[in-house]
Amino acid sequence: MYLVDTSIWLNAFRTDAGSYKTRIKLEEHLNEYEVLLAEPIKFNILKPFHEPALHSELINGLEALPMLAMKENTWSIALQLAWDLRSDETEHMDDLLVAALALQNRVPLVSFQQIHHEAAKIRKLQIISW
Repeated sequence: MYLVDTSIWLNAFRTDAGSYKTRIKLEEHLNEYEVLLAEPIKFNILKPFHEPALHSELINGLEALPMLAMKENTWSIALQLAWDLRSDETEHMDDLLVAALALQNRVPLVSFQQIHHEAAKIRKLQIISW
């Protein structure tokens, strides 16, 4: 199982040749039922799509994926990451929440985000880039 960050999803939605590999890997893992979702990721996937029909279709597709729930200490872990990384807590809060969820659930995080790669250097966060 993989927690797939917004950066991967949005890259896979692009139509340029550079995103082809990401799209193929995401489809492969979706077909194998290996993709996990988290609420901050779902929100950020849906945010750029304003067309009601597409928005509805995306919601239906995303609701089929297993969702990692926020736990009582998710915010504490995210805040500790922010302090350890000396990061502006508001600028990267969604990314830090996603990293906290991956840490709590001991699942690899698939991401292009630099902040996730930085977090992996100071925590036992497994990062994969497709």
